[in-house]
Amino acid sequence: MIVGISTMRNEDDIAESVISHMLAEGVDLVFVAEGRSTDGTREILQSLKESTGQVEWWDDDEPFHRQAYWTDRLAAEAGARGATFVCPFDADEFIYAANGQSVAQALNECHADKLYLRCWSHRSWNERFVEPHRMPKVVYRWSPDARVTMGSHEVSLLG
Repeated sequence: MIVGISTMRNEDDIAESVISHMLAEGVDLVFVAEGRSTDGTREILQSLKESTGQVEWWDDDEPFHRQAYWTDRLAAEAGARGATFVCPFDADEFIYAANGQSVAQALNECHADKLYLRCWSHRSWNERFVEPHRMPKVVYRWSPDARVTMGSHEVSLLG
């Protein structure tokens, strides 16, 4: 099972698109820590939860952003639910595998503990990037000892 994890705040312009993209890439579940949005992001997450049954979200009601804390907490929840792979993503990034494969296909063929995927950053619907982001995103085989770096570009795995 592949679980995507993210933190979001005031992402009503992109939340539905990026989560739908993750599900279309074969991610089985998406977990989101929602950080006090004022723009309708919570309603979008709730609607996706009800319509897909594959999205869950938690209130992050702290006045400051604790990305590392939420990344670890959502990853632990993914592991407790039986995740094989954890796929951290940002709300403004679309993640793809190479060679036309879906993310799920690439991970199903992966024998390593981590895999780097291409991502395209979203700035606005009028501005499109031709090349992927300079730093790929890391997806990793679930481990309780894993620690993802800020930005989800690397992970440290004990052993």
